[in-house]
Amino acid sequence: MIKAKMPILKFKLLLFLLTAGYFLAFSSSSVLAADSVSEMLSKDEKNREPCKEFSLTELNAVMNRIGSVDHKNWQLQYKDKTSIIIEEYELQLYACVDLDNDGMTEAVLLHNTTGGMHCCKYFSVHKIKNGKIELLGTFGSERANRAAFRDLNKDGIKEIITFEILDYLEGVDRAHSAELPLIFCYRDNKLVKCTKSFPEIIKKEIDETLKQREKLLQYRAEMGKKYGPNTDMSDIKGNALQFLFLYDRMGKKKEGWQGLKKYYPQVYKQIKKEYGE
Repeated sequence: MIKAKMPILKFKLLLFLLTAGYFLAFSSSSVLAADSVSEMLSKDEKNREPCKEFSLTELNAVMNRIGSVDHKNWQLQYKDKTSIIIEEYELQLYACVDLDNDGMTEAVLLHNTTGGMHCCKYFSVHKIKNGKIELLGTFGSERANRAAFRDLNKDGIKEIITFEILDYLEGVDRAHSAELPLIFCYRDNKLVKCTKSFPEIIKKEIDETLKQREKLLQYRAEMGKKYGPNTDMSDIKGNALQFLFLYDRMGKKKEGWQGLKKYYPQVYKQIKKEYGE
């Protein structure tokens, strides 16, 4: 009996080794998105260390091409400051991080040009070259105010992960705006959008969107028992459009519409009429 089973055991062992080898090869060549974008942003924000290499005063002076800084009148002489407000313009020293793995940190600044309103915000990255502070590039969207820095593809260069917030969608209130991942790569000495290079990140966000959908439906059911049916579909529509746009960003529009019809029957016809399948 034992001799008869030996060929089968050898075959199963060979099949296991081949499967394991394939899995390891696939894992090493692709991005394994363990965290959602929100989780990455929260972890980076929590673990971020204070900047020691840059002075916000000097950075502001360089950006505005100011030859000398009037510390007494501007009161910007303290190097431990993390933000300054000049009239209605706010500048924040958001993070210091070595993006290109050359041993020197870059300064990441968050600009708010609206005096505290929703629009407009953007990030800029600055590097010390030959003793001078130079602009490396800008990134973000008009309403993004958080960013994470991760080497997603393990090539030694950090990617920048943030959100693009679509708070202008018809029939969707600001609280339920669609949020899409926005990823920037440092290539050829400049920052470029590269979100489509990381489909695993987008897929993770699709999964998170469907989890949000379940919570919304549960909440609506609970409120419906107390106060009656709610005909306002702003929350569901915002979640549905986020789901659809995520698939579109992956280049899988057809699958997105199929999923929309399956998971969001309440707003499918309305969205189809507005955006066209």
